[in-house]
Amino acid sequence: MSAEPPRDGVLRRVLANTGVLLGGRAVNAVLSLGYMALAARSLGIGAFGVLVLINTFAQFVSDVAKFQAWQTILHFGAAPLAEGRRADFQQRSEDVV
Repeated sequence: MSAEPPRDGVLRRVLANTGVLLGGRAVNAVLSLGYMALAARSLGIGAFGVLVLINTFAQFVSDVAKFQAWQTILHFGAAPLAEGRRADFQQRSEDVV
């Protein structure tokens, strides 16, 4: 008896999950196009340009200031973990989270 699940079942789940994610992105793209068209028609060219600038600036700031906890854990936790100091590593991990 093998404890390994059948591969075709795993592949089927991966493909199904991929389809769900891609479908969600496609729906998001269509809805975004729709709300942008409505906003452009209702705001006018000048106000819509301001809206686009504000949205672009907010996305830029979000991308630049993105905090990724795994980078901090990797930077400050690698040495204690490599040296076998699990308590220090756990302390660093708790400080980040």
